[in-house]
Amino acid sequence: MIWSGNILYAHDSNRVRLRNISAGGALVEVATTYPEGVEVLLDLGDAGQHFATVSWMRGDQAGLRFRNSFDIACLARAKPDLAAKNWTRPGFLDLESQRSSPWDDQWGRKSLADIREDLEGFLKR
Repeated sequence: MIWSGNILYAHDSNRVRLRNISAGGALVEVATTYPEGVEVLLDLGDAGQHFATVSWMRGDQAGLRFRNSFDIACLARAKPDLAAKNWTRPGFLDLESQRSSPWDDQWGRKSLADIREDLEGFLKR
Protein backbone atom coordinates (compact mmCIF):
# COMPACT_ATOMS: atom_id res chain seq x y z
CA MET A 1 0.00 0.00 0.00
CA ILE A 2 1.23 3.45 -0.92
CA TRP A 3 -0.12 6.78 0.28
CA SER A 4 -0.24 9.48 -2.38
CA GLY A 5 -0.59 13.20 -2.22
CA ASN A 6 0.38 16.44 -3.91
CA ILE A 7 3.14 18.95 -3.37
CA LEU A 8 2.09 22.53 -3.96
CA TYR A 9 4.92 24.91 -4.84
CA ALA A 10 5.21 28.05 -6.98
CA HIS A 11 1.56 27.96 -8.12
CA ASP A 12 1.97 24.36 -9.31
CA SER A 13 0.81 20.99 -8.00
CA ASN A 14 2.67 17.71 -8.51
CA ARG A 15 1.60 14.21 -7.53
CA VAL A 16 3.85 12.43 -5.01
CA ARG A 17 4.08 8.95 -3.54
CA LEU A 18 4.86 8.79 0.14
CA ARG A 19 7.72 6.35 0.68
CA ASN A 20 8.56 6.99 4.33
CA ILE A 21 7.25 9.31 7.01
CA SER A 22 8.02 10.21 10.61
CA ALA A 23 7.07 12.98 13.01
CA GLY A 24 9.91 15.13 11.64
CA GLY A 25 9.78 14.56 7.91
CA ALA A 26 9.03 12.42 4.90
CA LEU A 27 10.60 10.79 1.88
CA VAL A 28 8.52 11.30 -1.25
CA GLU A 29 8.83 10.19 -4.85
CA VAL A 30 8.05 13.00 -7.29
CA ALA A 31 8.63 13.60 -11.01
CA THR A 32 9.59 17.26 -10.49
CA THR A 33 12.72 18.68 -8.89
CA TYR A 34 12.60 21.35 -6.20
CA PRO A 35 15.43 23.59 -5.02
CA GLU A 36 16.82 22.58 -1.65
CA GLY A 37 15.62 24.84 1.14
CA VAL A 38 12.30 25.90 -0.41
CA GLU A 39 9.07 25.55 1.53
CA VAL A 40 6.33 23.40 0.03
CA LEU A 41 2.88 22.30 1.09
CA LEU A 42 2.40 18.52 1.24
CA ASP A 43 -1.30 17.78 0.74
CA LEU A 44 -2.16 14.26 1.89
CA GLY A 45 -5.90 14.60 1.35
CA ASP A 46 -7.81 13.37 4.39
CA ALA A 47 -4.52 13.13 6.31
CA GLY A 48 -4.18 16.91 6.12
CA GLN A 49 -1.92 19.56 4.66
CA HIS A 50 1.57 20.01 6.07
CA PHE A 51 4.18 22.69 5.42
CA ALA A 52 7.65 21.29 4.87
CA THR A 53 11.10 22.35 3.71
CA VAL A 54 12.89 20.43 0.96
CA SER A 55 16.04 19.12 2.67
CA TRP A 56 17.46 17.30 -0.35
CA MET A 57 16.64 16.02 -3.85
CA ARG A 58 18.20 12.93 -5.47
CA GLY A 59 16.72 11.78 -8.76
CA ASP A 60 12.98 11.38 -8.28
CA GLN A 61 13.14 11.39 -4.46
CA ALA A 62 12.91 14.33 -2.08
CA GLY A 63 13.50 14.57 1.63
CA LEU A 64 11.07 16.87 3.42
CA ARG A 65 11.39 18.34 6.92
CA PHE A 66 8.04 19.27 8.48
CA ARG A 67 7.54 22.73 9.96
CA ASN A 68 5.39 21.20 12.72
CA SER A 69 5.53 17.68 14.09
CA PHE A 70 3.49 15.22 12.02
CA ASP A 71 1.01 12.97 13.80
CA ILE A 72 1.28 9.52 12.16
CA ALA A 73 -2.31 8.75 13.26
CA CYS A 74 -3.43 11.23 10.55
CA LEU A 75 -2.65 8.60 7.91
CA ALA A 76 -5.49 6.44 9.24
CA ARG A 77 -7.93 9.02 7.86
CA ALA A 78 -6.51 8.73 4.32
CA LYS A 79 -6.91 5.73 2.04
CA PRO A 80 -3.70 4.30 0.58
CA ASP A 81 -3.43 3.21 -3.04
CA LEU A 82 -3.05 -0.49 -3.70
CA ALA A 83 -0.42 -1.83 -6.05
CA ALA A 84 -1.83 -2.45 -9.50
CA LYS A 85 -2.96 -6.01 -10.23
CA ASN A 86 -0.99 -6.00 -13.46
CA TRP A 87 2.34 -5.41 -11.72
CA THR A 88 5.12 -7.00 -13.70
CA ARG A 89 8.47 -8.37 -12.75
CA PRO A 90 11.28 -5.77 -13.10
CA GLY A 91 13.03 -6.01 -16.48
CA PHE A 92 16.53 -6.23 -15.04
CA LEU A 93 15.65 -9.63 -13.59
CA ASP A 94 15.09 -10.95 -17.11
CA LEU A 95 18.84 -10.62 -17.69
CA GLU A 96 19.45 -13.37 -15.15
CA SER A 97 18.44 -17.00 -15.44
CA GLN A 98 14.88 -17.73 -14.33
CA ARG A 99 15.92 -19.62 -11.19
CA SER A 100 18.97 -17.58 -10.20
CA SER A 101 17.20 -15.94 -7.28
CA PRO A 102 15.72 -17.68 -4.23
CA TRP A 103 12.94 -15.06 -4.40
CA ASP A 104 11.97 -15.80 -8.01
CA ASP A 105 8.85 -17.83 -7.13
CA GLN A 106 7.61 -15.05 -4.87
CA TRP A 107 7.37 -12.32 -7.53
CA GLY A 108 3.74 -13.20 -8.26
CA ARG A 109 1.04 -11.02 -6.70
CA LYS A 110 -0.83 -12.68 -3.84
CA SER A 111 -4.45 -12.11 -2.97
CA LEU A 112 -5.44 -10.95 0.51
CA ALA A 113 -6.71 -14.47 1.24
CA ASP A 114 -3.29 -15.94 0.30
CA ILE A 115 -1.50 -13.44 2.53
CA ARG A 116 -3.88 -14.17 5.43
CA GLU A 117 -3.30 -17.92 4.98
CA ASP A 118 0.49 -17.45 4.92
CA LEU A 119 0.45 -15.27 8.02
CA GLU A 120 -1.91 -17.50 9.96
CA GLY A 121 0.30 -20.49 9.21
CA PHE A 122 3.36 -18.55 10.28
CA LEU A 123 1.78 -17.32 13.50
CA LYS A 124 0.61 -20.84 14.47
CA ARG A 125 4.17 -22.20 14.38
